[in-house]
Amino acid sequence: MNSAVDIDTLRSRIKEIESGTDRLVPDLIHASETHSQQQASHDLSRHSASRTSKNANRKAFVSDADAAFKKLLVLVNARDRSTHQIKDRLSREGFLNEDIEAAIDKATELRVLDDSRYARLLIESRVRQSKGSRGIAIELQQEEIDVNLIEGWPDAFEVTFDEEFDKALAFLESKPPSSKNKREGAYRKLVSRGYPINIASQVARAWFEKSQAI
Repeated sequence: MNSAVDIDTLRSRIKEIESGTDRLVPDLIHASETHSQQQASHDLSRHSASRTSKNANRKAFVSDADAAFKKLLVLVNARDRSTHQIKDRLSREGFLNEDIEAAIDKATELRVLDDSRYARLLIESRVRQSKGSRGIAIELQQEEIDVNLIEGWPDAFEVTFDEEFDKALAFLESKPPSSKNKREGAYRKLVSRGYPINIASQVARAWFEKSQAI
């Protein structure tokens, strides 16, 4: 009895589907239309977001040179820097080479960046610290600055042979080496301080002989 009812019900169901009166088909159609609309809306949103992102990137690219210059101003406002230092720092900040060069050109034109000024300040500072001319030249070379192109070098900075000799000797007298071999220790100390080898050798000998005579 139950089987007969089930069969009749199934047959009736089939007829409804064949005649298009079954609600399952419209529901499926509606669901499909809804999915299509949602997909279209999603695609439109993605396209809009992509355009917005591209516009933002385009704006960022246009303003990168200005941003690089602003960062440069912050850096040199803290202390004077060489062009080499600025290039390295802006590169590590992620700026493109062309934007870095544009910022540096602008700063150089405005004399915000000046390697000659930087070099003079560094030389004066190192001389006050009793650093030798060889060490000063090496330090500037690392900043891609040729010390020989600095106006007044070396005479104007008190780094002539006689002046360096006197300063090196005074340095050893105030801070003598602690090594057992006093003369050798004095020589190494002066060389590490940046004094030329000939001055270090002569001053070490003079200091040693003077200390032995006491």
